[in-house]
Amino acid sequence: MKKTILVIEDDRDLRTNIKTLLEEEDYSVIIAKDGEEGIKLAKEILPSLIICDILMPNISGYDVLEALLTDKKTFTIPFIFLTAKVDKADLRKGMELGADDYVFKPFQSETLLKSIETRIKKNDIMKAELLNNRKENKLDIENKKELGIDGRIFFVINDVPQFIKVCEIKIISA
Repeated sequence: MKKTILVIEDDRDLRTNIKTLLEEEDYSVIIAKDGEEGIKLAKEILPSLIICDILMPNISGYDVLEALLTDKKTFTIPFIFLTAKVDKADLRKGMELGADDYVFKPFQSETLLKSIETRIKKNDIMKAELLNNRKENKLDIENKKELGIDGRIFFVINDVPQFIKVCEIKIISA
């Protein structure tokens, strides 16, 4: 199944170049020109991954990430910041907010593609593991049967195998 990537970038040329690059790699690409549009689209389409610029008019990339992290439908979407800001404080802020990666402008195509591939693969593994755990838990619940007062438990008493009603048991000693 084709993965969908949302690109939130205010620079039209860069936005177009990233879209072309990702489409050549067989991704479905949705673009947003600012943070407000990006938040709206992320909630509507639930992309496989989001690439977002930090410095944008009105709503910054940090604000976009914070908004998406407060929504239970979008908080698990992998999020990559695309930025020219290389200050350690900015990097730290993004990581503390929950960004999955940073790609610094100008960047090599391979760098962006590798970051995307890594984040999507990690997210797919986590989803599969979560689904597997849910299935196991469901099976455990389905296989558990509560023993009622008239239920019987198998015992061997004085070398005699027998089923005893729960309501008849006074003490169990081993």
